Amino acid sequence: MTDQVPRSSGQAGAPRITDVAALAGVSRATAARALGGYGSVSFDTSRRVQEAAVQLGYRSNEIARAMRLGHTSTIGLVIADISGSFFYQATLAIIRTAARLGFQTLVLNTDEDFGAERRAVRELLDKRVDGLIIVTSARTGHDYLTNPPPVPVVFLDRRADDVDACVVSTDDESAARECVSLFTRHGHSRVGLLCNSSTVDGKRLPYTSPLAISTMVGRVTGWMSGMKQAGLPVRSDWLVFAEDDHESAKASAIRLLSQRDRPSALLAINSELALAAIDACHTLKLEIGSDISLIGFDDTAWAPLISPALTVVSRPVYRLGALALENLVLQISGSQFRPESVVLSASLIERASVDAPRGG
Repeated sequence: MTDQVPRSSGQAGAPRITDVAALAGVSRATAARALGGYGSVSFDTSRRVQEAAVQLGYRSNEIARAMRLGHTSTIGLVIADISGSFFYQATLAIIRTAARLGFQTLVLNTDEDFGAERRAVRELLDKRVDGLIIVTSARTGHDYLTNPPPVPVVFLDRRADDVDACVVSTDDESAARECVSLFTRHGHSRVGLLCNSSTVDGKRLPYTSPLAISTMVGRVTGWMSGMKQAGLPVRSDWLVFAEDDHESAKASAIRLLSQRDRPSALLAINSELALAAIDACHTLKLEIGSDISLIGFDDTAWAPLISPALTVVSRPVYRLGALALENLVLQISGSQFRPESVVLSASLIERASVDAPRGG
C-alpha cells in the first residue's frame, strides 16, 4: 500500500469514503460495506479498507449510518434545572446507565422554561434520538409531542397529564404528609410550607393550575392533608411561594418567619429552598431545632454535616434516573412489554433540625 493519499475530488479537508476506497483499491460501495459492517465483503478486502481508513484518519458519519439502519443509539434528556442537586444526580444516573447499555446521552437544560422545553424536544428530535427522557415544567400543554409521541418517551419525576407515556416518580404527597406528622409528634401545631413557584411562559401559576408541575402539587396537597388530618388550620399566610434564585427564596423565607404569629415548624419542598430557609434563620437569629424546626426534600452531601443536621425526605435519586433509562430502552428495543409508570417510596431521615417547639 502506497504512502500517497489519493483524493477523489482534489479538495482539502477531512478524508471521505471515496478517498478510503481509492487507497484500498475498491469501489465506494465495497468500502461502505466494509466500514459499515453489512453486506458481503471478504476478510482481505475488509482488512485493506480498515487499514486505509486508519491511514487517512477517516471517521464514518455515524449519525448518517445509524439513520440508514433506523437508529442512532442516542438518548435525549431534557432536564428542567441541572443546577439542582436532585436533577444533577439523576442526570449522572441516566448518563452512566445509558453508557452501560450502549447509548450516548444528549442533555439539554431548560431552566424551568416551558418554551425552552418545547425547543429542546424539537432539537433532539431533529437529531434523530431514539427516545426522550423529559423533566417537564408543566402538567399539560405538551402539543410539541404527538399522542402517541414520535419516539418512546419517559417522564422523570414529574408527570404530564396529556401524554400517554411512562412516568418514573416518587410519592411526594405521602412524603409531605409524613413530614407534617413528624412535626405534630414533636408538639408543633403551627407548620408552614416554603414552596417554589411554578411558571409557564413567564407567568406564575397557583398550585391549583392544571399547568403547575406535579411535584409541587403533590407536596402542597400532602402538607394540606397532613394538617387537616391533625386537626390543624391550613393558613394561606403560612404557604409561601418563592422564586428559584437563592436571594429571592431567602427573602420569601424571611417574610414568612418574621410574622408575629409565625410557624414553629417549616417544610421546604426542595434542598435549595431548605438552604434559603437556613440562611433566613441565620439572618433572623432563629435557632434551628428550637426556635424553628425544619425539614427539606431531598438529601444532599451537606444536609447531615451542618449544625444541627437537617431532617430530610430522602428520595432514591439514582434509582429513579436508572429506572427511567431502563424503561426507555425497553421501549426502544421494541419489546412487547410496555413499561408501566413507576412510583417509588421516599424515606424520612430524622436528624436534629426537628425538635419540640420552644416553650412546649
